[in-house]
Amino acid sequence: MTPLVVGVIGLLAVFAAVQFSGDFGKAWAITYTAKTSKSGTYGVTYQDTKGRYPWEDTDVRRHSEADTTGAWRKEVVIVDGKNAKVSVIPAKGAVATCAILLDGRKVLARGTSPAAGQPAVCESPIKD
Repeated sequence: MTPLVVGVIGLLAVFAAVQFSGDFGKAWAITYTAKTSKSGTYGVTYQDTKGRYPWEDTDVRRHSEADTTGAWRKEVVIVDGKNAKVSVIPAKGAVATCAILLDGRKVLARGTSPAAGQPAVCESPIKD
């Protein structure tokens, strides 16, 4: 190949990198935690995103788990610009707590039931 061809190929590669650098989006590893003050079952609802990249379906999905016991933990993926959210519905007379962690360490949100038997809700925007 001539130096001119190599130069043109190099410029095209740089142009492509600049054009597509923002098209891959960002996704974050989120950990939800929940527990209640009394033994017994409780309910948890949480959300995640189906895909990680802009060309995938990145709509928020909501999930529910009933009859949860003990300490609960769930790892999900949330794409940049969406909200992480978990709600804990305790049994009558129990107080619930929840947390949202980034990469399993950094606390983004914590929540506690405002009164016994009422849900604890944690929500945090996920942004770069």
